[in-house]
Amino acid sequence: EEDEEEEEEDGEDDNETPERLFEECDKDKDGKLTLMEFKDDEDKQQGQQDAVDFAAADLDKDGMLSLEELKVKMKKNDEKDEKDEKDEKDEKDEKDTAKDTATDTAKDEKHEQK
Repeated sequence: EEDEEEEEEDGEDDNETPERLFEECDKDKDGKLTLMEFKDDEDKQQGQQDAVDFAAADLDKDGMLSLEELKVKMKKNDEKDEKDEKDEKDEKDEKDTAKDTATDTAKDEKHEQK
């Protein structure tokens, strides 16, 4: 339930296909995305990140994104998100294990004192 709320808050849809996103962004329907079509104008800080992301995704450096370039970018983002989620889970698991170990050690020490 929390994950659904987070998705709604950040406005992202995990079911967004590259084709659908491309169609939504390609305002002039020329089959290419300009930076202006790509970026989020409402958030200046995000807009700066969008420019960086756009430049990285523009593989042929023509100043526009094709559908194929957008697909590559979205795939890389998905892979990064999956890795980040796994890393967070691993970190939480490590903390939980350390906490359990500390609790068990404290119980053992207390038991030995009796």
